[in-house]
Amino acid sequence: MNRDVVERVLELSRTGLEGLEYVRDQIGLGKYEQSMSVFTNVVHAFSEIEDVLSTYQSEQDSDLLSATSSLRDGFDWMVRTYEERGRLQEVLQLTLMVRYQAWRKELEDSLSRYIVS
Repeated sequence: MNRDVVERVLELSRTGLEGLEYVRDQIGLGKYEQSMSVFTNVVHAFSEIEDVLSTYQSEQDSDLLSATSSLRDGFDWMVRTYEERGRLQEVLQLTLMVRYQAWRKELEDSLSRYIVS
């Protein structure tokens, strides 16, 4: 994987985290519709990153694969919670944000070898 692709993937993962923080804030204000559109963008960004990573699947380590799977499950859980009008703030903060941050750490650890000069 070339350095430019790695840097773009990492930047998109940072933007995704910012998006989740915005979603958290909007949910806290009771603005569910506004939060849903940004949440959809975050899921799309994650999907784009997954597509890039799948191109280099043989180079991925098991920790990153596990964190990716866990995060995907967290996104699914959040979608169901939106659909059921459940406890969005709780699921977001206690599940999805934690899994996203763990996934970002594994992503950064896994891709750091491509950035080292």
